[in-house]
Amino acid sequence: MYSETATGRTYDALVSLAEKEIKKGNSVVIDATFSRETYRKQVVSLAEQSGAGIVFTECTVPDPVLQERLIMRKGRDTISDARISHFQSFKTRFEPIRKTETDRYIKVNTEASMDASLSKILPRII
Repeated sequence: MYSETATGRTYDALVSLAEKEIKKGNSVVIDATFSRETYRKQVVSLAEQSGAGIVFTECTVPDPVLQERLIMRKGRDTISDARISHFQSFKTRFEPIRKTETDRYIKVNTEASMDASLSKILPRII
């Protein structure tokens, strides 16, 4: 499910869908981890080619909070397939945002309420 091949296909499909919507004149939000620079470059290229704005939002919480959230998913039907068993591999393979990417980037601690998190995100994307 989270192999490099499957992940690459997922990002290709997301970018393709986003491109179709942008060509229709629609705004797009792509909800994905963008854990690798190569995936971020792919969507930045689309934005540049289409003249669209782009902002990456890194949602963070302390590890114990994230682990608890992942544990709470066990046995529940959720949109994300990520579970506690994926935690360490996700942390290991995450490539931090480089300084050169920071003009397109905000970091938000989502331990706060959803309203508080959105109040930091929405002004950057609207």
